[in-house]
Amino acid sequence: MKVLVFGAGVLGSLYSERLLKIADTLKKAKLDVTFSANIDSWKCYYVALAIPFGCAMYMNESCNIRLSKNREDVVKCLQGIREAFAVLRKLGYPVETPKLR
Repeated sequence: MKVLVFGAGVLGSLYSERLLKIADTLKKAKLDVTFSANIDSWKCYYVALAIPFGCAMYMNESCNIRLSKNREDVVKCLQGIREAFAVLRKLGYPVETPKLR
């Protein structure tokens, strides 16, 4: 599992002592750690994933099993995510986290 650690808002450096300590703790837990200063892009892509999925869950009474059996809603959810990602790319937001590329 890859963990993204954000250094935005840290005065002086992306790699503050506190962030390095957090990253070291996560690495000891066998997690792959990546640093990023682009929290705005991450938030935009998170919303681009969460809103279509949340809507699909709502349409299926918040039941993930029911959603998984409803092909039409799954397809609409994926189309919504792809459309949102396309808009963000067109607006110039870099894809954050790298796994979403």
